[in-house]
Amino acid sequence: MSDTPANVSLAAPPVAPAPGPITPVTGEKVRWGIIAPGHIAEKFAKAVTSLPDEAELVAVGSRSAERAADFAGRWGIPHSHGSYAELVARDDLDVVYVASPHNLHGEQAELAMRAGKHVLVEKPLSESLHSSRSIIETAAEQGVFCMEAMWTRCNPLVMQARQLIADGALGDPRFMWCTFAFRFDGDDSHRLLDPELAGGAILDLGVYPMHAAHVLLGAPTGITAEGTEHPRTGVDATSVAHLTWDKPGGTTFGTLVSSIDARGDQRLSVFGTKGQLVLENFLAPLEMTFTPEGGEPQKFVTQDAGFLWQVQEVHRCLRAGKAESSAVPWQSSLDVAALLDQWRAGVGTGTVGR
Repeated sequence: MSDTPANVSLAAPPVAPAPGPITPVTGEKVRWGIIAPGHIAEKFAKAVTSLPDEAELVAVGSRSAERAADFAGRWGIPHSHGSYAELVARDDLDVVYVASPHNLHGEQAELAMRAGKHVLVEKPLSESLHSSRSIIETAAEQGVFCMEAMWTRCNPLVMQARQLIADGALGDPRFMWCTFAFRFDGDDSHRLLDPELAGGAILDLGVYPMHAAHVLLGAPTGITAEGTEHPRTGVDATSVAHLTWDKPGGTTFGTLVSSIDARGDQRLSVFGTKGQLVLENFLAPLEMTFTPEGGEPQKFVTQDAGFLWQVQEVHRCLRAGKAESSAVPWQSSLDVAALLDQWRAGVGTGTVGR
C-alpha cells in the first residue's frame, strides 16, 4: 500500500493518427465474428442477435475448437474455429469483436486488422498506453475501423449528461465522484487476480470511471493515486485516483474509486455552481437525475442500457465509412490508456511503457 498519494507526472499522451475514410459496409447485414467466447462474449452475442434485421453472427474463434463449437451451438452461429487465424481469414466477415483478456487485445486485434477486418476491442483497449497506441496505429495503417468497446460512452443518457455539462446547465463543474466496486472472492488463478493476465481492479473496473470522467469533463490536467495491493497476487485491489481539471471557469476536482475488495456501488455524481447530475448505475444507466439550482429534480430515461447502443454505433460507423467513432474516438482511448498507466503506477502495480 502506498503511504501517501503518489504525485504522478501527467505527460501528454501521443496524438492519435488522423483516421482516413474506409470502404463502407454495404451488405444487407453487418457480418460479425467473435474472438474468445467467454462471459463478456455472451452479453455481446445477445445484443447482436437482438438486431436480426441489421446484423448476423457468422463465426466464432477460440484456442479450443470444442469451446468455440459449444458457443456457436448456443447462439446459432454457423461457423466455429479452433484458431484465431482461421477466423480472421474468412472472407465473409466485416468486423471482429475481440473479447479476450486485456493482455491479449493487442495481439488479437492486430491479427484481425492485418487480415483486413474492422475491430471492436473489449475494454480497456489494451493493458498499457504502449500497446493501445500500437493498436490504433495499426488501424490507421490498414485503413480499418477500430473502436474500444466502452459501451457506457454509447449510452444516450451519458451523451445527454455530456451535453448538459457542455451547455452550462450545471454552471462551472466543481467536483465529480464516481465509484465502481464489488468484492471478488474467486480463485487466485482468475484473470481478475492474475498479474500475468493484467488483472486488478483498475483495468477491469477503474476504466469505466476514467472513461466517464473523460467523456463528461475532458482529459484532466492532473492525477494522483493511492491504493492497496492484493495480499496474495499483488494486483491492485482498492484504489483512488484524484483528478484535476484546470479551466477558465476554475478548477474541477474528481475522485474515482475502483475496488475488487469492497461491496460498493456504481454511482456517478457531478456537482456544479448551478446544479448537479446523478447516475446511480453509470455503467448501464436507465435513468439520470438533473437538479438545477433552486429547481425540482428532472428525470431522463432510456429503455435499454446494455450492449445494444454500442453495437449500433459500430454499425453506423461502418455504414458511413468512418474509421473511428465520435462516441469513443481514438484520442479518448489513448488519453484514458495513459491515465490508467499512471493510476496503476501510483498504486505501485503499473507497467508504464510496456
